Amino acid sequence: MDFRPFYTNEAGLRLVGLDDVQPTSQAPVQDFFFPEDQDFILNDFFPRVMREGRAETEIRFRHFRTGKAIWMIYDVFVLKDESGNAVGLATVSRDITERKNAEQREKLRVAELQAILDTAPLGIAISHDLSGDRIEGNRALEDMFGIAFKGEFSTSGANPAAFQLFQHGRELSPHELPMQHALRGELVEGQVLDVVRADGVALNAFAKATPLLDDKGQICGAVGAFLDVTRLKQAEDALREADRRKDEFIAMLAHELRNPLAPLRTGLAVLRAGVDSAQAARLQETMARQVDHLVRLVDDLLEVARFSRGLIELRRENIELAQAVDDAVSASQPLMAKRHMRLTVALTPEPLPLDADPTRLAQVLSNLLNNAAKFTPPGGQVEISTRREAGEAVVSVRDTGAGIPPEKRSCIFDLFMQLGNDDASHGGGLGIGLALVRKLVEMHGGRVEVFSEGLGRGSEFIVRLPLAQASGVSAEPDAIPSARGARRRVLVVDDTRDIADVLVMLLETLDADVRVAYDGQTALDIVAAFAPEIVLLDIGMPGMDGCEAARRIRQLPQGKDIYLVALTGWGQEKDRRRTREAGFDEHLVKPVDFEQVEALLSHRASEPAGASPMVQG
Repeated sequence: MDFRPFYTNEAGLRLVGLDDVQPTSQAPVQDFFFPEDQDFILNDFFPRVMREGRAETEIRFRHFRTGKAIWMIYDVFVLKDESGNAVGLATVSRDITERKNAEQREKLRVAELQAILDTAPLGIAISHDLSGDRIEGNRALEDMFGIAFKGEFSTSGANPAAFQLFQHGRELSPHELPMQHALRGELVEGQVLDVVRADGVALNAFAKATPLLDDKGQICGAVGAFLDVTRLKQAEDALREADRRKDEFIAMLAHELRNPLAPLRTGLAVLRAGVDSAQAARLQETMARQVDHLVRLVDDLLEVARFSRGLIELRRENIELAQAVDDAVSASQPLMAKRHMRLTVALTPEPLPLDADPTRLAQVLSNLLNNAAKFTPPGGQVEISTRREAGEAVVSVRDTGAGIPPEKRSCIFDLFMQLGNDDASHGGGLGIGLALVRKLVEMHGGRVEVFSEGLGRGSEFIVRLPLAQASGVSAEPDAIPSARGARRRVLVVDDTRDIADVLVMLLETLDADVRVAYDGQTALDIVAAFAPEIVLLDIGMPGMDGCEAARRIRQLPQGKDIYLVALTGWGQEKDRRRTREAGFDEHLVKPVDFEQVEALLSHRASEPAGASPMVQG
C-alpha cells in the first residue's frame, strides 16, 4: 500500500505547516514524523491498524516549516471497498501538545520535588489517595522508622507491619494518625507520637500534616512531615525531673534547717529566762550539737556549689588506704554510737598505697558510713572492708538497712536524689552526700558501684581506686602543744558585730588579752597602739577589705612580727593563695570552732612572745 496522502483538510495542513502546499504534491506520510519515529509508524503501528481495523497512538508530528514537535493523538482506521478489501486508511489527528507539555513539566517538577525530599533531613510521607492506604516515604523517613518503602506500602490489614510505625505498646487505628486528619481537610500543626521502629526501638516523632489540593481546590491526598525528637524529649524529661528534684530539695532543705534552728531559738529563750548551771550546761551541749549540724548542712551546700563550678582541687599525696578508713571510722563513730550500730572493720593485711587526697578520701568513706548508719534501723550492722583486686584498691561498705528499690539504683548517685523512704527515723538528708561521693571518687580516677537486693534487704557500696606505687607514707603531723602559754594580745577584726563579739568572748575564756575593730581603718589604729601578737582579720569587709588591711598592717613597724590569720567563708586553693599574697600566715574558714582557736593560741604559746611568726604556704 502506498502511504501517500491523497487528501488532507485545511486544518491538518495548517497544523503541520503545509497550508500553502497543493494536496496533489503532499509528502509521503512518513515525512510527517520525526526520523526516530518513522520505523514505529511504518513497521509497527500501520501493520497493527491493518490487522485490527483501527488503532490509535500518541505520536509527534513534525512541523514542516519550523521543525518543532507537535504531539497528536493519531487515530487511524482501514477503508474497505464493497468486497471488504482494504483500499486505504483514514486518519483523525487531535493536537495534545499543551497537555503533553504540561505532563512533562509535571514530571520535571515531581522529579525535582523527589530529589528535594530524598535529601531532606525531615521524614516526609505522602498519601496520593483519599483512603490513606497507599503512603510513599522519602529516605529520611525510611531511616527514621527502619522500613524500606520501595515506592509505597499499605497501612491496611494487608501489611500490618506498617502499623509498627505508629504504635507504642498498642496498635493505633488509622483515624489517630496525622495523615488521616489531613485527608479529612484538617491541618495538623504538630503533635508528638510515641513510635516503635520496625526493629522494636522506641522513639518520639514530632509530626505535622497538611492536605494536598488539586487544581479545583479539592483534597486529593495528604503530606506529612516527621522529625525524630527522641533526644529532645529525653532532655525535656530530664529537665522536668531535675526541676522536680530541685523543688523537693528546697522543701527538704527548709525542713533540715528548721530542725536545728528550733532548739537553738528555744534554748536562747530558756537561757534568757534564767536556769541553774546544770540546766545551762545541758542547753549548751544541745545548742552546740545543733550548730554543728547547721555547719555540716552549709558545708554540704558549699561543696555542691564548688563541684558545679569545677572549683574542687585535690591535694594528692602518698597515703595508705587503711589510714583513710581509720579516719572515716573515727568521724562516723558518734553517729554509729547514737544509733547503736554494730560496726565491723575488716582490713586486708597487705598495704594498699594510693595517690590520693587524704581529706577527700576520708570524706568519701565517712559519707558512705554515715549513709549506711542513717538508713539502717537502730541495732543494725555496718561493715567496712578492704581488699586488693586486679590492680585496684577496693573498699566495701555493707549494711543491713532499708535497701534500694531496683528503679532507684541507676540514679542513686544523682544530685538531690531522695529515696522517698517513709521511715523518718534515719533523719532524712539533702540528697547530696552520694553525689559528692561519686564526684570525688571519679576525680581520683576510680568508680563507685551500688548493689542491693531490694527494699529491706540492705545495700553495699563498693569504691574502686587505682593503686599507686608503694612509697613512704607522709608522716603524722607533730602534736600541737595543748598547754596554754602566757597571756597573748589578740585583735579581732570583723564588720559583722555579732561574729566579732562572740569571738572576743571565746578568746577571753582562753585568757587572751583581746581588742576588737569593726572596720579596716580602726584595725590599723589599734595595731599601732596595742601591738597585738595575733590578728584575726575578716576578708569580706566593705571599704578596706581584709587583704588590703593585711598589706597595710605589714607596712607598720608593729606589723612585721604579727601573726595574721584570715577569716573567710571561702576555702579554695585560689582563695588561700590570695591571702598568702596579701601577707597572711594562716587561713581559717568560717565558722571557726573552739578547738581551732585554742590550737592557734597554743601554737603561738610555744614560741616566745614577740618571736617572728612562721609563714605557712
